[in-house]
Amino acid sequence: MATMQERADELDGAEAVALAGMFLHADLAVPADAFGHPGRRAVVMAWKQLGQVCTSPECIALAEQHAEKKAVTDALGDIVSSEDLAKNASRWKERCADVIKHHAEQSAHEHLDRVTRLYERGDISESAVAQAWERLGAARGRAVVATPAVGLLERLLAKARDWHGRKHIGIAVPSLPQVTTRLDGLRGLMFLGGEPGTGKTSLALQLAFDAVEGNADTVGVFVSCEMSGEEITGNLATSLARISYKDLLKGRDGIDPDRDTGLRLRPDELRRLGEAHDKVRSISSRWAIVTPGDLGGSFNGKDGRNPFHAVVGLVERMKAEAGATRAVVVFDNLQAMPVAEPTGGQWRGEQALERDRYTIAKMNELTDGGALDSVIVISEQNKAGMGKDDSTSFLGTGRINYAADATVLLKDPESYGKGGEGDELREQHYENGMSWVVWSLKKGRAGMDRGTVEMTYDFRHHRFVEGFKLERHEL
Repeated sequence: MATMQERADELDGAEAVALAGMFLHADLAVPADAFGHPGRRAVVMAWKQLGQVCTSPECIALAEQHAEKKAVTDALGDIVSSEDLAKNASRWKERCADVIKHHAEQSAHEHLDRVTRLYERGDISESAVAQAWERLGAARGRAVVATPAVGLLERLLAKARDWHGRKHIGIAVPSLPQVTTRLDGLRGLMFLGGEPGTGKTSLALQLAFDAVEGNADTVGVFVSCEMSGEEITGNLATSLARISYKDLLKGRDGIDPDRDTGLRLRPDELRRLGEAHDKVRSISSRWAIVTPGDLGGSFNGKDGRNPFHAVVGLVERMKAEAGATRAVVVFDNLQAMPVAEPTGGQWRGEQALERDRYTIAKMNELTDGGALDSVIVISEQNKAGMGKDDSTSFLGTGRINYAADATVLLKDPESYGKGGEGDELREQHYENGMSWVVWSLKKGRAGMDRGTVEMTYDFRHHRFVEGFKLERHEL
């Protein structure tokens, strides 16, 4: 077993590599307060304040206002000496995760000490102590002692006091008020299913982004396991600016490049694209699009930690930097998630089903443990379930129906019936760049209102609106 000094040395080395990689990759991956070394902390604070990598004399001088000159000099020396180790992106991200995890544990320990002292003085209830222990357990990545029943009841009543007077328990999505009402806001673990082409990715992206934009206390992360971050960003840009993906990337024929942007788009499109850019920039500290590669590769467990610790670490960093308290995360999609074999063994029996059960269980921990407020997971329908209005048609394991707080299906309306006028109506809508979709809440817990919402999918612009629209100008 490592001694305290050995553990301290290991953490010091992790901090040095993390900082060197942040400079090498120009990525503020670790918040300043996660660094124990005062010089490293000061350098990152200066970087954050000036919005640039801290190598200029101005930035170094600012860092020296936060720590002694020698400490800053030592930190800058770490960057040079650890640069080779930080060039390995996977190793660097692991070191960043180690630093963030240690900071989370340390903060949780300090919080537990404060809460315990207050409890011993009779200033707070035992439920607060139970919550502090849970926070420490989450930081360590392992289970803690069960909360006493009276503590659970007190916690529930505390939540009720916070929720009373709110319009929704969960996170509201301003662009989709009927969906928000059905769900009572985004909350818990939701599985979103449907046949290919029904707009699952577009809807999940809209739900998450609009929730962040419409709620200043919320951060959002979209984890794309199939498409690149650039492709997802392209879908978001077309949705916000109402420009087709093809026109966004290729421009319009017969239009000269704009003097300021160099883009071949109409003035109204340039204006909307500028507005979209401003929207994204205004919430940039609370919004992220990532791929598994950005998070270190496969979602595999290590040393007993939650396999999704990288996602939680990213969310916690974003919350801390933005002063936010709630989070929504999208995983697109369940079947494409690169889940490695469990530590010390292999998937048994039907590999895909075992893998899905494991993944679903871990995502359940994210919401049940309070790490994330809302997790949206996209899943395809199986071949036998195509066209069926049944949540058992989700591709993979039936575990989805038991684990989820909500299961949602996107399906065709009855008016798209096979043959005759139904096919004609569908084709007419497709030619117009739109389709009718029925959003159906098949299962909902804790006060959710099961039922359907009629929606129109503007697939050229990756955007949903509520209601069946007849003309494009209504979108």
